[in-house]
Amino acid sequence: MIALPHSVRRKIRGFTVRIGGASVEGVKVEQASALDRVQKLLPADDQLQIDIVEITERIDRIIADGKALDYFRGKVVLRELYQRYISAKNASYKQMCLELAKRIGKSGKVILRLDPVFDKLAN
Repeated sequence: MIALPHSVRRKIRGFTVRIGGASVEGVKVEQASALDRVQKLLPADDQLQIDIVEITERIDRIIADGKALDYFRGKVVLRELYQRYISAKNASYKQMCLELAKRIGKSGKVILRLDPVFDKLAN
């Protein structure tokens, strides 16, 4: 399931760790502080399991309702599509994306999805 790791990551709300310092001791203090913050991010195992089950159920509902493209990140979907079906055919990821964009553009269906996005951006 492509969306599950991303959804769990959002639920936990990670952060970027940047470690620096002006001395060996300063670097070690920052590292210890960062490790402490990372340890505090994770909920207890039972709560983490509950979160994963809830996220999985929500994703399954989205897929069952046919709304995957409304909710899931396009890059993740495209990468998975490429890895599953296209990469073995010696076509590049860029070629696949360009060909897909051309075909979708010609169909006219993309306008139905993009017009609401552009309307929101305009307001």
